[in-house]
Formats: sequence, C-alpha cells, structure tokens
Amino acid sequence: VSWFDGPACPAGRLTMTRCQPDQFGLSGKRGWLSEATLKKEYHEQWMYHHLRPHIHQFSCYIGSGAAAAALDFGSYFLLMGMGIWYITANIVGNTLGFFGAFLFHKYLVFHQHSGFVNHFVRYCILSLFNIVFQTVLLMLLVEYLYLDAGSAKLLSWILSALGNFFLYKFFVYV
Repeated sequence: VSWFDGPACPAGRLTMTRCQPDQFGLSGKRGWLSEATLKKEYHEQWMYHHLRPHIHQFSCYIGSGAAAAALDFGSYFLLMGMGIWYITANIVGNTLGFFGAFLFHKYLVFHQHSGFVNHFVRYCILSLFNIVFQTVLLMLLVEYLYLDAGSAKLLSWILSALGNFFLYKFFVYV
C-alpha cells in the first residue's frame, strides 16, 4: 500500500491507493481506493474532457438529423400510402432527406460557409453509399427476415446514421 500522487495510475504495482479529495476530479472521495477504481475514474475523466467539445455539435447533428428524417420518413410513408412500391418510396425519401440533411449539416452543425461544391461532392459520395447500404439492408429485412416495410426502413436508417457523424466531421466537412 502506498500514497498515490502521480498523474496516472501505476500499472499493476499496487492494490490499494490513498487518495486526497479532488485528486483526479474524484469529487471529494477520500480514503483508500482500489487501483482499479482509480484507473476507471481517471479514464472516465479523460473521456469526458476529450468528448465534451463535441457534445454540443453532436446534439445539433441529432436535431438536424431529426428534421431530415422527418422529410425522409414523411415522404416515404406518404408515397407508400399512395400505392408506390416501397423500394421506390425509399429512394425518393432518401433523396429528399439528403438535400435537407446536407443543408442543415453544412450550415447549422458544422458551420461551413465556403467550399460548397467540394462539400457537396463528398456528401454525395457518402450519401450514395448510404442509399445503397440502406436499400440492400431494407430488402434483406423485408424479404428474408419478414419485417414490415416501416420497421425495416427505421432499422436500416438507424444503422446507417450511427457512424455518419464522424464521417461527416472528418471526411465531408474538412
């Protein structure tokens, strides 16, 4: 057992560590803490400080994505209600959501007011990949897993949208 006052937890040497209040941002915890607890809380603090600058931007991304999703899903279900085949309705819905999302992301989320053509070309490439991915996944879910077209559309859209924030941030709007 030893007094711990270093910037990082010593790997594998000690089993218990004496901790001062507010050391490593542990919010007043005092006494003997296990090394595993210190490592866990140290890494949580590290993650928080590295992710915090992106939280507001990610929130704006979610909001603008919700508006684009309303365009996408609204037109999809409207067209399906008019008797249009679900694949065609999906392509039209994705196209409308595409233009809405591009404009929202470019101007409201990433605040990029220059390089319109460059950003648009990159956005087109990523969106084309997304349309193909979503359509193939939609077909697989409807035809082979027998999900209804609405649930399959939602699931394919969610899976596609999960990784797009970082792709937009580091590929499209750079």
